[in-house]
Amino acid sequence: IADVQWADAPDGTNYAKTVRRHYRGALNVLGNAVDWWLSLSNEDEDDEHEPPLSFIAQLGDLIDGKNNAAQLDQTDAAMKAALDRLDRLPCPSVNLV
Repeated sequence: IADVQWADAPDGTNYAKTVRRHYRGALNVLGNAVDWWLSLSNEDEDDEHEPPLSFIAQLGDLIDGKNNAAQLDQTDAAMKAALDRLDRLPCPSVNLV
């Protein structure tokens, strides 16, 4: 998964103002992705031919830059909220930046 861009902030755009960002909704989307991966894991338990998930790759921008000290000052809280979603998985999430 990549470019979640979670922040407890009103919707906005990227820095170039070319892409709409739904900051608050991003955490729900991440949670939905985790739910889907969990459902795959549950299905795999019933199928001897399908291996369980080995890991989830988080490819960057899990939280948005708006969380920085100069704007929202909630980087740690935002990161915790996002990682808490990923921690529900039965496999490791590998965070690549």
